[in-house]
Amino acid sequence: METHSSKSTLISLASPGQIPMVNMTHCDSCGSTNLGKFLAEISIHFPGLKNIDKAQVLVFPQLVVCLACGAAQFTVGQPELNQLANP
Repeated sequence: METHSSKSTLISLASPGQIPMVNMTHCDSCGSTNLGKFLAEISIHFPGLKNIDKAQVLVFPQLVVCLACGAAQFTVGQPELNQLANP
């Protein structure tokens, strides 16, 4: 498992076939430690009418939501990231 850190946010990239995890100690927006972790299903669409025929990219990340201000964070897995980078 590969790990990257930025400020107080620790993002772990899981092995293939696993859900990418986000580990946070506090909210980067408001500083609250009142965080909730949820599983999510997110459909990412390419913007603009020129991309109307492009398929959506489905991601199923762990979502971390600040229960004080509503800010949310998730990590996109490498296969889906490749789809977004090379539509």
